Amino acid sequence: MRLVFKVYVAALYLPAKSNDGEEILRNDQGKRLLLHILRNLTSKELTASMMEALEETLTPAERSPLASRTQQFNAILDTLNDVKRGTQIVIDYAPQLGTIFLVDGIEKGRIPGADFNEALMRMWIGAHPRDVELKTALLGVKPDSK
Repeated sequence: MRLVFKVYVAALYLPAKSNDGEEILRNDQGKRLLLHILRNLTSKELTASMMEALEETLTPAERSPLASRTQQFNAILDTLNDVKRGTQIVIDYAPQLGTIFLVDGIEKGRIPGADFNEALMRMWIGAHPRDVELKTALLGVKPDSK
């Protein structure tokens, strides 16, 4: 049995509107995912949830070339200590810089590579996201139309 708690509200910002998750993932363009935290979390809870989501949304073959950067992501999450209700986590992607993590406006780390950002964003907008309702909301599509 799996219990579901609303942990955050998310918003996706793109240079141009698109409701095609795979197209967004493939395009090497700037994008932002904003997570507004709705309840207090420990860094262990946040880290475990993110690592579990990567595990669920990527195949072993997709995860393998990302192993060192996944460890880097894990280390960034571990530095967050406790995440309080109202915290804003921003995941920015800039083609020349990689994936930039900001917490309440303070940069916590960067991870290079479009492939890492694509893998990370699959959690939310990939073919098999963790939360289909959230994906449809982020992409602005009706659940029965895609």
